[in-house]
Amino acid sequence: MHRLAAHKKRYFLAKVFWHAYLLLGSTVSGMEDNTSNIDASFGLESRHRISLQSLSEWQTEEDLKNDDNVQESTINHKDIVSKEPGNAYSKGLYLEYKNMSESALWPNSVEKKNYTIQPLRKSSVEKKKFVSKDYQKDAKGEPAVFELLRHLLSTYLDTCSLTIFFEANTKLAAHSMMDQLRHRTVKMYDLNLEVLKRMDTWSRSLCDGYVFFIKIAREFIQHANFSHYHHSIHDSSPQSLWNSHAYHIIVLPKSSETDLSLTDILSLYNLHKTAKVLVLEPKDDYVLLWSHRVYSDGSGIRYVGTWKHGKMTTTANLFDSVLHNLHGAAIRIATFDHPPSVVYAYDKDHNIVRRLGVDMQILQTLAQARNFTPHFIEVSKNELWGFELPNGTWTGLVGKVFYEVADIGACNVFLELHRWKLVDYSTPYNFERGCFVAPSPKPLVSWTSPFLPFAWSTWISIAIYLAVGGLLLYIIANLSINQEPNTFISFSYDYLYTLGALTMKSFAKVPKFLPVRIYVGFTWIFGLIISTAYSANLIAFLSVTQYTAPIDTMKELSRSNLRIGGVAFWKTQFTASIDPVVRNFVEKLETDVQLSSLFDRVEAGDFALIENKQYLELQAGARYTYGSKTTIRIVRECLLPYSIGLAFQKNSPLKANFDILILRLFESGIVQKWKEEVINYFRQQNKDKRMKNVIKEHDTKRQPLSLTQLQGVFYLLGIGYLLAGFFLIAEVILFKHAS
Repeated sequence: MHRLAAHKKRYFLAKVFWHAYLLLGSTVSGMEDNTSNIDASFGLESRHRISLQSLSEWQTEEDLKNDDNVQESTINHKDIVSKEPGNAYSKGLYLEYKNMSESALWPNSVEKKNYTIQPLRKSSVEKKKFVSKDYQKDAKGEPAVFELLRHLLSTYLDTCSLTIFFEANTKLAAHSMMDQLRHRTVKMYDLNLEVLKRMDTWSRSLCDGYVFFIKIAREFIQHANFSHYHHSIHDSSPQSLWNSHAYHIIVLPKSSETDLSLTDILSLYNLHKTAKVLVLEPKDDYVLLWSHRVYSDGSGIRYVGTWKHGKMTTTANLFDSVLHNLHGAAIRIATFDHPPSVVYAYDKDHNIVRRLGVDMQILQTLAQARNFTPHFIEVSKNELWGFELPNGTWTGLVGKVFYEVADIGACNVFLELHRWKLVDYSTPYNFERGCFVAPSPKPLVSWTSPFLPFAWSTWISIAIYLAVGGLLLYIIANLSINQEPNTFISFSYDYLYTLGALTMKSFAKVPKFLPVRIYVGFTWIFGLIISTAYSANLIAFLSVTQYTAPIDTMKELSRSNLRIGGVAFWKTQFTASIDPVVRNFVEKLETDVQLSSLFDRVEAGDFALIENKQYLELQAGARYTYGSKTTIRIVRECLLPYSIGLAFQKNSPLKANFDILILRLFESGIVQKWKEEVINYFRQQNKDKRMKNVIKEHDTKRQPLSLTQLQGVFYLLGIGYLLAGFFLIAEVILFKHAS
């Protein structure tokens, strides 16, 4: 009786479950096909479900606990299995995600009913489609692609921050993979543009890894096929919406389940510049691994290896650097003529035939070592290194690298913080100072020659002596006990006598008594020394052209009336300086980037120019030197030294690879040798002009004194005539008035 009651109870429960099956079948129709396609694509096996065999086979909760194919955690899940004694499970229902935890099983955005209970197909053909047997090849009955993923993550990405992306129709595969990574902290994201354009999605760590489960990949392709960096340039800490330094593993479905091709994926813009990329292509009982050649046009797809029977067919590093050999890929380089960093050689039609210079030598060496082809992009002479426009966009070399028109910028690029937000810098290979070039001292006006032997302070002292000396002689002569001749007690005579002593032409009359004689004797000695010194210096000033005082310090430059010209880069440097003298240059700076015209304005005496010291020395020596004389002159006091390197796109994979070679070149000393060679070449190219300047200077040597040099003497004579005439007229008027 007891057994009969139990059978009746089971029969009643079976009827209840059968009616539930009929009701649920109408609400979840169509879902089975989608889910089965997903599983077939990624190889999800039947062990991920709990299905009952037939209506006549009833299992209680206790029976399921004893089943090796069912885990207790699944049986006890309150939303799937009731814990009431005697509860049975009928045919036609299955439970998904055998190994999933509750948090992984039920994403917040998914309703639990849709992923808890679904009707099984009655047709045996459709059931085979639902549970694909093509991937049940390993001993554990696990899809080969999942086993390969576990191998990759444990071997290469064990210490990396891991992020998994999935599409709506690859969610089951992604969560199945997630279940096997319970021991790790893993972020999971739905693969949509809203997620891909968030900064926190691409947050950086020392090592990052991304796994993409894709099938349609429409939004993935849209995001990965153009640059995102400049979208955030005005943030306080801008970063790219793509991590080129991270590991990227892309899991494709079986080729029969998707229209995607390897070329479609590996030719995407951002993958084009990402070094660590693997594409997994599942087959029947194995997985093919593919990668690409960085900076190729999409045709550089390369076979990496095959995963079969739980192991790789190769022992090589699957993420081995592909940057050691770029296979002739075209690397775009933005540059312009700026010696000695870059020197252009032109033909008769002014076409560029060669590019020389320190920067070009380094790039040629890198091209040979890494097997790439340089493709040069010319920067406008109106932009040079570039500057920020009012709308926030950048121009010039920095702009071309930042907006990814060029891969590298090479032309005396100073390593500084302001532009570091836009580009990455290489290891420095040269060091230079930012210096000023000012007009050379100008010849003094010739009419001032008679006044040049003495400084103005000396002339003032002599004038005071004349004013006081004549008065003292008059007082001593009048106060003397012994009466001097009437001439010495005349006020005008005493002043003329003192002036005559200074010119070594004193009057014939001499004082008779000791007090006046002593005073007059010392006056003659003083006049002898002054007149001798003046005569000696006057000869030098008349025979040698005299120049104004040179500008040797930045303080002297700031006090001068000269405007300062230079590229916009220097404005940021002046503004950021802690030196008040340097900060004052901001008001005087004019960012006229036509350097050739600025040199001409410096020579004209209106401007000073700030630039790389080596560049200034070359230009001054080749274009503005006339024998031993130069019309422009480098100010001795310069700004702090700057490091010089190459500019790369932000997060470029080329930087770390090229830095090693650049450091070796610098340590070898060959960079300094290249600099000396290009300086000699540049001077040789301008040899003809320098020779003409030497001839011009030679023609001006040993010239006789001209009226221009002696015009000051004639001016002085004219002043004397005017004074004599003035006093003559005054005397005549006064005499007539007295009469």
